[in-house]
Amino acid sequence: MKISIPHPNAAMTAKALERNNKLDMNNKNETSAQFSTNGLPESRFSVSDRSVSGRSRLGSSQFGGSERPRTEKGSFAEAFSPLPKRPLDSHTVMICLEAAATTLQCLPAHGCRPAKPGTSWPDILQDVCSGLTLDASLIKRPIPAPHAIDCMDEAFSWVQLISAPPKSSHGGAVRRRLVLLRSFVNVRSGRHMFSWSRLGRILGASSPSIRTWHQNGIAEITDKLQKNPFLFDKNRIM
Repeated sequence: MKISIPHPNAAMTAKALERNNKLDMNNKNETSAQFSTNGLPESRFSVSDRSVSGRSRLGSSQFGGSERPRTEKGSFAEAFSPLPKRPLDSHTVMICLEAAATTLQCLPAHGCRPAKPGTSWPDILQDVCSGLTLDASLIKRPIPAPHAIDCMDEAFSWVQLISAPPKSSHGGAVRRRLVLLRSFVNVRSGRHMFSWSRLGRILGASSPSIRTWHQNGIAEITDKLQKNPFLFDKNRIM
């Protein structure tokens, strides 16, 4: 009759395996708790998260909201908002102005005006290929969120900070108009609607002068916002 004598390291090996199994179970529980049912981290949709993203020259840079819950993925608030936690510089001011102009373009146009000829009937397709056209006019613009409209009003109020340059007869109106026109970006293509040459023809100046006036206007807005923090609601815009 053989008597099996357990190896002295067998008990230690069993304890080590049991400890490793417990660690694996804890790691799995922590990982599953960090992710929601749709596979995204729950912290991405936390109420205290103030970071949002937006479009135009920002590539994907819109206005954010303070202490507001994140909207669903792919919504207007994520598509048209400034980059999170950006420093207050000239580039940030241009980003906010372009996002404000994009919000203005996406608002529905209402008012008293002569209505264009129209019909409630759908267009008649002459052939099958007519229904496969990729016309940009058929692409619907996104609907802006309420807090994006509030940020639009605040960003456009910064333009009033541009004062008249010395020895100027127009009182700064030309530079304010220039900054506003340059901030408009096509919602579909992402290109500026007013090029430097077109702005030069509108304002009666050369392209280099237009660029200089625009840079000076943005620099003046940035300087006054930095010196007067009460003019810049960082919790809402950033």
